[in-house]
Amino acid sequence: MQPLILVLLVLATAALGWLLLRLEGTLRLLDRTSSGLGTQMGQGLQQANTTFADVLQRLAVIDEAQRNLQALTREVVGLEALLGDKRARGAFGEVQLESLVQNVLPPAFYRFQHTLSTGVRVDCLLTLPEPTGQLAVDAKFPLENYRRSIDPASTAEARAEGRKRLRADIKAHIDAIAGKYILPGETAGGAVMFIPAESLFAEIHGELADLVDYAQRRDVWIASPTTLFAILHTLAAVIKDARLRAEAEEIRVALGHLGTDFARFDQRLGNLERHYRQMGEDLESLRVSGRSLLKRFGQVSRGGLGEGDDPRPPGGP
Repeated sequence: MQPLILVLLVLATAALGWLLLRLEGTLRLLDRTSSGLGTQMGQGLQQANTTFADVLQRLAVIDEAQRNLQALTREVVGLEALLGDKRARGAFGEVQLESLVQNVLPPAFYRFQHTLSTGVRVDCLLTLPEPTGQLAVDAKFPLENYRRSIDPASTAEARAEGRKRLRADIKAHIDAIAGKYILPGETAGGAVMFIPAESLFAEIHGELADLVDYAQRRDVWIASPTTLFAILHTLAAVIKDARLRAEAEEIRVALGHLGTDFARFDQRLGNLERHYRQMGEDLESLRVSGRSLLKRFGQVSRGGLGEGDDPRPPGGP
């Protein structure tokens, strides 16, 4: 009987030693798993912080684009400034042109007394969105012969001579504008001849219609203060539309980046969730192993193995 007890004690001692080694290995595995999981969790949180920073940056871009849209609305002014300017209503030539342009277009879209590459100075150069480009406006129309042609104090012969010279002035001025201000690759394919008197503009279209056709063939557009005002407001609408489309495109691009950032964030959040789930599964496996070890230790501490129990530890040879 005693040799059997000794054998059992030797087996119990061997089993206990094996269980201690197994426990030590399990603890080392747990330490490595916890360390690796902590590193992965730290990386995941760092990536999440980076994603949130990118999101905030994209939102700042969108906010800036919205502020630009609001500023653009304030830049394109209305009719009140022009109607309140008595000097603009009564002036001729360059002063009237400058007042019209300044009260309709934003400053970034025009330049007065601009020198072209040929050395010629233009009264006003409108910088418009493509495909129009830079449009020259001339305001140096000679009014002397027009005044002679309508002077009631002059004789009929003097008024007729004035009208004849007026026709020559208009034709020569159209040729000068077409030759000086329409430069391929630098300015638009046409130019504007500003007539600073509504009565002269009506006279040209009513009595000198052939000169209007001639101007159109030379790509010169004749404009009075009223028609130029309408043209400038049309150009302002074109400018605003181009700016709105540019800002809208910037917003679209920013939203695209934002969508990419959110997708990246969702992917990283999913990775972090899988790490947590794996950690839970590893912890549950460790709990099962711990309960098995406690059961074995209990059996050994009671002085033997239960009937029908395998003296070998679980997973042993």
